[in-house]
Amino acid sequence: MLRMIPYQGEGWATRRRESSMKPTRLRIWLACSQVVLASGLLFLAHAESAAHHVELMRANVLYQFDYYPRALQWLAALYGPSALLTAPVAAIPRVPRLAVVIWFVLCVGAFWYWLISRLESGPKMTRLQVPRRSFLGRLFNWLGLFFSVALCLASASAARHGGLPLVVDLCGFLWGLGLLILFGRTARKIRANPRPGVP
Repeated sequence: MLRMIPYQGEGWATRRRESSMKPTRLRIWLACSQVVLASGLLFLAHAESAAHHVELMRANVLYQFDYYPRALQWLAALYGPSALLTAPVAAIPRVPRLAVVIWFVLCVGAFWYWLISRLESGPKMTRLQVPRRSFLGRLFNWLGLFFSVALCLASASAARHGGLPLVVDLCGFLWGLGLLILFGRTARKIRANPRPGVP
Protein backbone atom coordinates (compact mmCIF):
# COMPACT_ATOMS: atom_id res chain seq x y z
CA MET A 1 0.00 0.00 0.00
CA LEU A 2 1.39 3.35 -1.02
CA ARG A 3 2.17 5.78 1.74
CA MET A 4 0.76 9.24 1.10
CA ILE A 5 3.15 12.15 1.71
CA PRO A 6 1.34 15.41 2.50
CA TYR A 7 2.13 18.39 0.33
CA GLN A 8 4.19 20.87 2.28
CA GLY A 9 4.00 23.72 -0.23
CA GLU A 10 5.87 27.01 -0.28
CA GLY A 11 6.21 27.15 3.51
CA TRP A 12 8.44 24.08 3.59
CA ALA A 13 10.66 25.46 0.81
CA THR A 14 10.90 28.81 2.58
CA ARG A 15 11.84 27.20 5.89
CA ARG A 16 14.43 25.07 4.17
CA ARG A 17 15.94 28.09 2.47
CA GLU A 18 15.98 30.11 5.71
CA SER A 19 17.58 27.25 7.63
CA SER A 20 20.35 27.00 5.03
CA MET A 21 21.00 30.74 5.36
CA LYS A 22 21.42 30.67 9.16
CA PRO A 23 24.99 31.42 10.24
CA THR A 24 26.97 28.34 11.21
CA ARG A 25 29.73 28.10 13.76
CA LEU A 26 32.26 27.54 10.99
CA ARG A 27 31.50 30.91 9.39
CA ILE A 28 31.70 32.80 12.66
CA TRP A 29 34.79 30.94 13.90
CA LEU A 30 36.74 31.39 10.68
CA ALA A 31 35.78 35.05 10.34
CA CYS A 32 36.84 35.79 13.93
CA SER A 33 40.07 33.81 13.57
CA GLN A 34 40.98 35.73 10.41
CA VAL A 35 40.31 39.02 12.19
CA VAL A 36 42.63 37.97 15.02
CA LEU A 37 45.31 36.82 12.56
CA ALA A 38 45.09 40.03 10.52
CA SER A 39 45.30 42.13 13.68
CA GLY A 40 48.37 40.21 14.81
CA LEU A 41 50.06 40.66 11.44
CA LEU A 42 49.28 44.38 11.52
CA PHE A 43 50.91 44.65 14.94
CA LEU A 44 53.93 42.69 13.71
CA ALA A 45 54.23 44.89 10.63
CA HIS A 46 54.19 48.00 12.81
CA ALA A 47 56.88 46.53 15.08
CA GLU A 48 59.06 45.56 12.10
CA SER A 49 58.68 49.03 10.57
CA ALA A 50 59.66 50.69 13.85
CA ALA A 51 62.74 48.48 14.22
CA HIS A 52 63.75 49.13 10.61
CA HIS A 53 63.30 52.86 11.11
CA VAL A 54 65.70 52.75 14.08
CA GLU A 55 68.28 50.98 11.91
CA LEU A 56 67.90 53.62 9.21
CA MET A 57 68.37 56.41 11.74
CA ARG A 58 71.59 54.80 12.96
CA ALA A 59 72.82 54.62 9.35
CA ASN A 60 71.82 58.25 8.70
CA VAL A 61 69.28 57.17 6.07
CA LEU A 62 65.96 59.01 5.96
CA TYR A 63 63.81 56.46 4.14
CA GLN A 64 64.04 53.20 2.19
CA PHE A 65 61.40 53.11 -0.55
CA ASP A 66 61.72 49.42 -1.45
CA TYR A 67 61.31 48.10 2.11
CA TYR A 68 58.21 46.09 2.97
CA PRO A 69 57.92 44.37 6.35
CA ARG A 70 57.55 40.62 6.07
CA ALA A 71 54.31 40.72 8.05
CA LEU A 72 52.93 43.31 5.63
CA GLN A 73 53.77 41.00 2.73
CA TRP A 74 51.84 38.20 4.42
CA LEU A 75 48.91 40.57 4.92
CA ALA A 76 48.86 41.52 1.26
CA ALA A 77 49.11 37.88 0.18
CA LEU A 78 46.48 36.45 2.53
CA TYR A 79 44.01 39.32 2.38
CA GLY A 80 44.31 40.70 -1.15
CA PRO A 81 40.57 41.32 -1.61
CA SER A 82 40.32 43.16 1.70
CA ALA A 83 43.39 45.23 0.81
CA LEU A 84 41.76 46.26 -2.48
CA LEU A 85 38.58 47.23 -0.63
CA THR A 86 40.68 49.32 1.77
CA ALA A 87 42.65 51.13 -0.94
CA PRO A 88 39.91 53.70 -1.76
CA VAL A 89 39.53 54.55 1.94
CA ALA A 90 43.29 54.90 2.39
CA ALA A 91 43.44 57.21 -0.65
CA ILE A 92 41.04 59.72 0.92
CA PRO A 93 43.02 62.73 2.22
CA ARG A 94 43.24 63.31 5.98
CA VAL A 95 41.74 59.96 6.90
CA PRO A 96 43.30 58.78 10.19
CA ARG A 97 45.50 55.76 9.91
CA LEU A 98 43.61 54.09 12.72
CA ALA A 99 40.37 54.40 10.73
CA VAL A 100 42.02 52.74 7.73
CA VAL A 101 43.28 49.89 9.92
CA ILE A 102 39.85 49.38 11.50
CA TRP A 103 38.20 49.40 8.07
CA PHE A 104 40.70 46.82 6.82
CA VAL A 105 40.06 44.50 9.78
CA LEU A 106 36.29 44.84 9.29
CA CYS A 107 36.70 44.01 5.61
CA VAL A 108 38.69 40.90 6.54
CA GLY A 109 35.97 39.62 8.87
CA ALA A 110 33.10 40.44 6.50
CA PHE A 111 34.85 38.97 3.47
CA TRP A 112 35.69 35.67 5.13
CA TYR A 113 32.20 35.34 6.60
CA TRP A 114 30.71 35.92 3.15
CA LEU A 115 33.19 33.59 1.46
CA ILE A 116 32.50 30.66 3.80
CA SER A 117 28.74 31.18 3.45
CA ARG A 118 29.05 31.10 -0.33
CA LEU A 119 31.25 28.02 -0.30
CA GLU A 120 28.80 26.26 2.02
CA SER A 121 25.72 27.07 -0.02
CA GLY A 122 27.29 27.03 -3.49
CA PRO A 123 27.21 23.29 -4.29
CA LYS A 124 23.75 22.93 -2.67
CA MET A 125 22.17 26.00 -4.28
CA THR A 126 18.75 25.16 -5.66
CA ARG A 127 16.49 27.00 -8.08
CA LEU A 128 14.74 28.71 -5.17
CA GLN A 129 18.06 30.05 -3.79
CA VAL A 130 19.32 31.62 -7.02
CA PRO A 131 18.82 35.42 -6.64
CA ARG A 132 17.07 35.76 -10.01
CA ARG A 133 14.26 38.02 -8.74
CA SER A 134 16.41 40.33 -6.65
CA PHE A 135 17.81 43.41 -8.33
CA LEU A 136 20.26 43.86 -5.45
CA GLY A 137 21.41 40.27 -5.84
CA ARG A 138 22.10 40.76 -9.53
CA LEU A 139 23.82 44.09 -8.87
CA PHE A 140 26.02 42.58 -6.15
CA ASN A 141 27.01 39.74 -8.45
CA TRP A 142 27.98 42.12 -11.27
CA LEU A 143 29.94 44.27 -8.83
CA GLY A 144 31.68 41.11 -7.67
CA LEU A 145 32.65 40.28 -11.25
CA PHE A 146 34.00 43.80 -11.73
CA PHE A 147 35.90 43.58 -8.43
CA SER A 148 37.44 40.23 -9.40
CA VAL A 149 38.65 41.56 -12.74
CA ALA A 150 40.02 44.69 -11.03
CA LEU A 151 41.95 42.52 -8.54
CA CYS A 152 43.46 40.44 -11.34
CA LEU A 153 44.44 43.54 -13.31
CA ALA A 154 45.90 45.30 -10.25
CA SER A 155 47.96 42.23 -9.36
CA ALA A 156 49.22 41.83 -12.93
CA SER A 157 50.12 45.53 -13.11
CA ALA A 158 51.95 45.36 -9.76
CA ALA A 159 53.90 42.30 -10.94
CA ARG A 160 54.85 44.11 -14.14
CA HIS A 161 56.19 47.15 -12.31
CA GLY A 162 57.89 45.08 -9.59
CA GLY A 163 56.81 47.20 -6.65
CA LEU A 164 55.85 44.26 -4.43
CA PRO A 165 57.33 40.77 -4.04
CA LEU A 166 56.19 38.40 -6.79
CA VAL A 167 54.48 36.02 -4.36
CA VAL A 168 52.19 38.85 -3.19
CA ASP A 169 51.19 39.67 -6.77
CA LEU A 170 50.65 36.00 -7.55
CA CYS A 171 48.41 35.53 -4.51
CA GLY A 172 46.40 38.60 -5.46
CA PHE A 173 45.92 37.30 -9.00
CA LEU A 174 44.83 33.89 -7.69
CA TRP A 175 42.37 35.58 -5.33
CA GLY A 176 40.89 37.53 -8.23
CA LEU A 177 40.71 34.44 -10.43
CA GLY A 178 38.98 32.42 -7.72
CA LEU A 179 36.41 35.13 -7.08
CA LEU A 180 35.86 35.52 -10.82
CA ILE A 181 35.02 31.81 -11.07
CA LEU A 182 32.72 32.03 -8.05
CA PHE A 183 30.77 35.05 -9.30
CA GLY A 184 30.78 33.67 -12.85
CA ARG A 185 29.07 30.47 -11.71
CA THR A 186 26.43 32.50 -9.91
CA ALA A 187 25.85 34.64 -13.02
CA ARG A 188 25.43 31.49 -15.10
CA LYS A 189 22.85 30.12 -12.64
CA ILE A 190 20.98 33.43 -12.73
CA ARG A 191 20.84 33.33 -16.53
CA ALA A 192 19.72 29.71 -16.45
CA ASN A 193 16.83 30.61 -14.11
CA PRO A 194 15.16 33.69 -15.65
CA ARG A 195 12.17 35.45 -14.17
CA PRO A 196 8.79 33.83 -14.70
CA GLY A 197 7.24 35.01 -17.95
CA VAL A 198 10.59 36.18 -19.37
CA PRO A 199 11.78 34.10 -22.35
